[in-house]
Amino acid sequence: MDICRETDLKTAIRETIVINPPHLTARRAASQTLCETLGLNRVRFSEGMSGLPHQIACTLAHRKAMNAITEFPGLILEDDLDLIGDRALLPPLPADADIVYLSVTPFGCLPWTYDNLALARHRAIHGLTLSSIHDTDWLRLHSMSGGQAILYVTEKGLEAWKAATLQARRFGGPFDVFTAYAMKDVAVYAPHHPVFCESEALQHEALRQNETLLQQRLGYTRTPLQPFAAGHRTVVHFRHRKITVEAVEVKENTLQWAVVDVASPDHPEPAS
Repeated sequence: MDICRETDLKTAIRETIVINPPHLTARRAASQTLCETLGLNRVRFSEGMSGLPHQIACTLAHRKAMNAITEFPGLILEDDLDLIGDRALLPPLPADADIVYLSVTPFGCLPWTYDNLALARHRAIHGLTLSSIHDTDWLRLHSMSGGQAILYVTEKGLEAWKAATLQARRFGGPFDVFTAYAMKDVAVYAPHHPVFCESEALQHEALRQNETLLQQRLGYTRTPLQPFAAGHRTVVHFRHRKITVEAVEVKENTLQWAVVDVASPDHPEPAS
């Protein structure tokens, strides 16, 4: 990465919205400190949604925050994040970027088809994040769930993700599964090295008491993505099945997973 071309994150962002129910005071204080440390502009809190099942609350909270964006690029942060590294630096955004993810996860989705719904429903699966190399600074994202730190660069990107929240309510499923489906329709990028990760100190008490699960969870957002190219294959496991998928180019600069084989694993996973 050409360091001389990097700029502070604050110069790339017009406004910042943090999703935080006001009763989570420790998270609000930590988020305020993080934003002040980074010098982010026009920071506001969106109060999220309480008293609802997590999946619905998350969908509605993100839509509420999206509706609050008035200038582009606008950043939406969840309230349990840390900075990776000492500074938040970004290279110039890709010229056609609609959305930029400043945090990543290894969870991606099979394309929305009848066959894939029969196999996995509207579920994100570990190992199915699909990205490809755009240049030395950026990865192009083709399928990834997760919404911890999303930079909305254009109104087109924002409207596509708003539509995904409506689909999540209509068809059932996490909103970030439906944004993963929608990545074929807009230009979505992530830096080779993520900017934000989940904070250990801000995770729920039950998770912090299970060190194994905690470190697994934290590793999801701290590990850079492995890029793929058309023709590359990988194997994932889901509900006692071993699924082989291949990255295929469905149009210029756009990849999707194609299921090659589904089989029972040699050593079935324990029931969750």
